[in-house]
Amino acid sequence: VVELSREKGRISSLGSQTYKIRAFSSGGSTNGRENFALETKENDDMMHDGNTSKTGMRAVPKDDAVINVLIEAIHNAARDFLFDTAVVLAERLVAFRADDASLCLLAENLLHIGHTFRAEQVLV
Repeated sequence: VVELSREKGRISSLGSQTYKIRAFSSGGSTNGRENFALETKENDDMMHDGNTSKTGMRAVPKDDAVINVLIEAIHNAARDFLFDTAVVLAERLVAFRADDASLCLLAENLLHIGHTFRAEQVLV
């Protein structure tokens, strides 16, 4: 299960590996949107080194387990009507596996659905 709690991050256990999707605000951004970073639970207590991002989160391997976490988080966000979150996660999925045509198509469809729902919310 992927938790959508901002305080605790979004966690999913897949096999022996636990992944977390953390939300963080982009300081220099003017649009105020949240960004998402992926990390492994094992890295939480590790010293940060040159492999860490500006947010201090270590990158995780681009494997199917991480993709499944992202897809699950997107579905959960859409189910809970958190369409902005679903759209941002879908954008992250596009960036994460841009070399996978089927995943790109899925993410683009999710983006289209997310933008449509957001437009409908504004119209209503």
